[in-house]
Amino acid sequence: MNALHFSYHEQYALGVKKKDLMAPLVSLIVNILVINKSLSRTALSLIRNEQKLLLKQDVSYIEVCAIDRMLRIIRMEKETLKDFSGQAV
Repeated sequence: MNALHFSYHEQYALGVKKKDLMAPLVSLIVNILVINKSLSRTALSLIRNEQKLLLKQDVSYIEVCAIDRMLRIIRMEKETLKDFSGQAV
């Protein structure tokens, strides 16, 4: 019998073994990645449940004003939509 030739039953058995191994293997890899990411933080940041900020450190005054203005506009639009949704058509 050729080493690369498997019967139907052998192929089925090998397929079941591959399927049975994939889920635990993937979960193990994901757990290792998540645990390593968590353990790289300091103990105090874990206790405080601090989130990493994705902001630039050197934000100019103009950029802060622009962001503030955009947030004000969004709030005004939300209020306007809320007012219009309350009115009967």
